[in-house]
Amino acid sequence: MKVCGIIAEYNPLHCGHEYQLKLARQHFDSIVIIMSGSFTQRGDTAVIDKWQRAQCALLAGADLVLELPAVYAVSTAERFACGGVSVLEAIGCADALLFGSECGDISALTKAAERLADETQEVKDNIRSLMKSGISYASARTEAYKGIISGELLSKPNNILAIEYIKQLLLTGSRISPVTHKRSGSGYLDTKLPECRFASASAIRANLASPEKIKAYMPDSSFDILTKSEKYSLKNLGTAAAYFIRTAGPDALKSCLECTEGLENRIYSAAQSYSDIEQISDAACTKRYTRAKIRRIILNSMLGITREMCFIKPNYIRVLGASSNGQKLLSRIKENSCTDIITKVSAYKKKNTLFKKDILSTDIHALSASIESNRRCGSDFYTSPIMLQ
Repeated sequence: MKVCGIIAEYNPLHCGHEYQLKLARQHFDSIVIIMSGSFTQRGDTAVIDKWQRAQCALLAGADLVLELPAVYAVSTAERFACGGVSVLEAIGCADALLFGSECGDISALTKAAERLADETQEVKDNIRSLMKSGISYASARTEAYKGIISGELLSKPNNILAIEYIKQLLLTGSRISPVTHKRSGSGYLDTKLPECRFASASAIRANLASPEKIKAYMPDSSFDILTKSEKYSLKNLGTAAAYFIRTAGPDALKSCLECTEGLENRIYSAAQSYSDIEQISDAACTKRYTRAKIRRIILNSMLGITREMCFIKPNYIRVLGASSNGQKLLSRIKENSCTDIITKVSAYKKKNTLFKKDILSTDIHALSASIESNRRCGSDFYTSPIMLQ
């Protein structure tokens, strides 16, 4: 049995994701999704909960959906990739990792990843020097590798993630093979709906208030689940975030991995004037510090995720859903993996720092629900994995 892994957010699952799953099905017997839970890599809430998104994935062709720990989900592209690859490695039977990229050239992506995996001290010093001029890390890295790695590879979001996936596979000496396909349609951050079927998740989220506009860009099952489900918004967390920052103070922000060089003071100052996470991010961001970075710092602070936690490798596998084929695969994983496999949260009694943050992440995410009665906590304890027969 050939097993393919995909690291995703499905926020929400759209036709581009469905196309990728169909590609995977042509070459592999089983498809395993490593999916963000309650919050996303760019520091935002998942628009519907993780079980609903897992169901979307299963109905679109996935076999097994596992949760990417929150410590890695709300992080940089490098840490996001590290967590996803670590979970995929832990199942012990993955043959390939499939991902989309703007370039679609696995050879070019691999060469770039090899360069980054063997970064010289000279390049590191150059990146630091460039950042001191006021530009972001991503821009500084692109400039530092000018003439060595194509700027197109280091500036496009899907290329960046693709390179980070391959880099993690290289650094761990993984036997998992990287496989890419060329991404088509809207760009990752495009918020306008295109003429073709492949709209970005960003564009779909931007048009949630007009279901008739987004229907054509989503599989029917995914559209039905999205329109019928409770919606979650970062805006609803604004007061809670402002309260936390104002009372916890700069030190709570400073403990986060990405909070460096006094950035905690900018965020703390912004929270004195605003009570909305987007407004706080707008006020605190600069050319060097992106809005996504600010949002991640705020969310990580609220979750109590420290820089030390970010370097703990996931030592558990959390199951969010499985098809009948996925349930057979899960039995195989249980036989061959020495990693804890969690299907029922209440039955898992070990003290696990990372897993506790996943549970807290679900509870904090609940506060962002559009309907107040749905803002209760404890969903991880009373929601079972989605099992399709």
